[in-house]
Amino acid sequence: KRLNVPMILTNAMQVLNFVFFSVCIYLAETAELNKLMQDIICNGAIVLFIVGFVIEMVLQKQTVDMEKQLNPEKQGNIFDVKFQEVWVNSCDEAQKLMIYKAGYQAFKVTNYTCMGVWLLTLIAQSMFQTGIFPVICIGIIWMVLIMTYSITSYRLENKK
Repeated sequence: KRLNVPMILTNAMQVLNFVFFSVCIYLAETAELNKLMQDIICNGAIVLFIVGFVIEMVLQKQTVDMEKQLNPEKQGNIFDVKFQEVWVNSCDEAQKLMIYKAGYQAFKVTNYTCMGVWLLTLIAQSMFQTGIFPVICIGIIWMVLIMTYSITSYRLENKK
């Protein structure tokens, strides 16, 4: 149970790191600041982004290594491109079922979230003239979600 907390935190850190980086760059470009302040904010954002990413990777590696010590059958290196595939393949049936149930729950929640965010972007488009880019971005994410689920389900059902 204790190993779940660092993984949850590093996953949240990753998203917040990307959002914080984007906000800093946006502020540096749009705020009425002199060139020196813009450079400081941009360079600071880059340094914090890289440092945050390194911290996330170190914490994830330590957590995975600890899990592998507790469960020697676990395999995988977080720096490997196919880490998740190798990790899932080293799980027993109960762990795989938990992963699949969590994945389906994430699919359902993300589907509803896309619908809600689409509605917000549609309202913002009408009321604040935000343009169609936010709606298109949500549409792309939503389409990838739905098509990935649908195609994967089709392939699994028709597997020979």
